Amino acid sequence: PAAARPGSVGELVLMPSAREKQQFGGFDSRADRRGAEILDEVFAELQGAAEVDDEALESMRRLRYDVAEVEEPWWCTSTYEAAAEMQARMREFVTQLLYMSKDVAVVYGHSHFFRLLFRTFASQRLHGEQRKLVRQLNAELLENCGVVRVELDPSLGVDGRPIVAAEL
Repeated sequence: PAAARPGSVGELVLMPSAREKQQFGGFDSRADRRGAEILDEVFAELQGAAEVDDEALESMRRLRYDVAEVEEPWWCTSTYEAAAEMQARMREFVTQLLYMSKDVAVVYGHSHFFRLLFRTFASQRLHGEQRKLVRQLNAELLENCGVVRVELDPSLGVDGRPIVAAEL
C-alpha cells in the first residue's frame, strides 16, 4: 500500500464521519464491528483473497491504525440517514480534514458520499475554473476504485466551500 513507504510506518485513521451514505433499505452497508474488530475482519478477509499477496498483507500489518473514533457505535441505526444528519456528518468530516495536523490525507469511501461532498463543499473558484469536472462530480458516481485528488483551503473554513481544486 502507498501508506507504507519503505523505511517508514504509515498511519490509517478510521473516521466514522467518512462512512457510506445510508440509503433507504441499505441493509448491506450496516456495521456491527467496532474498534479492533474491524481490523480483525479486514485482515481475515484479505488473508483468503487471491489478489492479495503475502508481501502486501504484511505491509498492511505494519501500518499503525487509529480506531479510537470507531470504538463506540458509529453507524446510524435506522434504515435511512436523514438529510440533516448527513449534512452534519459531512461538516464534521470536512472540519477534521481542514484542521488535521497532516498535510496530506488519503480518504477511502463510497461514491454517494463523495458526490454529496462535492455538491456541498466545492468552492465558487472550482466551479468557475473547472465547470465541466464539477458538473461531473456533482452528477455522476465515481467508478469502483475511482480516485479524485482534492485540495482544500483551510482559510475558507467549513462554511466557505473549501474544496478549491480537484483532479480525476
